[in-house]
Amino acid sequence: MSTHTHDIRTLIVLLNWNGSGLTLECCESLAKIESTSFDVLVIDNCSEQSDFAMLEEGLLSRYHTQSHYCSKSKVTGLLNEYAVSSLVSYPLTENSQLILARSCINHGFARGCNFGALFAENSEYSHILFLNNDTVVEKDFLKALFNAESSFDLVIPQIRYYDKNDVIWNCGGSISQYGKRTYYFANKKVADINLPTHPFPVSFATGCCMLMKTKFYINSGMFTEKFFFGEEDIDYALRLKKQQAKVACVPCSIIYHKVGSSLAGDMNKLTRKAFIHYVNRFINMKSHLGFIWYLWLIPAVAKMVLNLHKIYKLSPIQNLSFTLKTIKAAFTKSGVEKVYFENIMRSGY
Repeated sequence: MSTHTHDIRTLIVLLNWNGSGLTLECCESLAKIESTSFDVLVIDNCSEQSDFAMLEEGLLSRYHTQSHYCSKSKVTGLLNEYAVSSLVSYPLTENSQLILARSCINHGFARGCNFGALFAENSEYSHILFLNNDTVVEKDFLKALFNAESSFDLVIPQIRYYDKNDVIWNCGGSISQYGKRTYYFANKKVADINLPTHPFPVSFATGCCMLMKTKFYINSGMFTEKFFFGEEDIDYALRLKKQQAKVACVPCSIIYHKVGSSLAGDMNKLTRKAFIHYVNRFINMKSHLGFIWYLWLIPAVAKMVLNLHKIYKLSPIQNLSFTLKTIKAAFTKSGVEKVYFENIMRSGY
């Protein structure tokens, strides 16, 4: 179990939802980290029983011992609030533990991460690192982030594709007040570019991986819970921009991302995901732009219509139906809650 004596204690938070294979591979890479001041919290977001059983069996076969979490008394209120039915731990390394929390409710990404942050606060972790479960990490990635962390409010690593590990997915990017993002070094081969050797500022940090002080994350407002799936990192970036937070990419810290693993599927599923994406974006920008939003919406809808034709191959009638329903939702809703998300993904829009 953990026997940290340093002032810096980091909780790495992963969410699992029917992705035990991905989560287990991620945890295997975390077990090789060159650091002694971290623990891992895996939050199971009410996966199917078969997937959760696979996760438990996989952890037990790798780490051999399962025990009750020794500091449960510090988080009892949180466990009740977030419907956590079990909390156990495994010896990840000689000095670090893996804590597995099983929730009876699928809280979605943002609320799940926020539970992790409050868990970290109550358990006195000085820092929190959110990490997608469909990633694997280099063993020195955390050390590299901490070498830069003291100069910034939030730091992110260089993120490469898992299946093309010499190609960068992104190094964060910039975001305008109107929500337009530009990714840095996206889809570039590492050998073909002059990547900076020192940390450089970004205004957009993807939720795939980010490290910050626990207190900073909570005081900055945490992820919005208005959106059950997606958009939380866009909203957070816009709020951090207004707060003039210092955010940076540390290029010598490297992880690999299995892009799109959380919602892969056939074209029907991808189109429904696109509907959620646009409704999320339109509602989010409405809250940030005020009256300007009505002008912003005109080019935003035009771009959406073009994408629906080019990417999703929707017919004119399908495109019109998608567009009208998206606009209606944007005008009438203030968020995309769990029930609405699940209805769209199950039955369509």
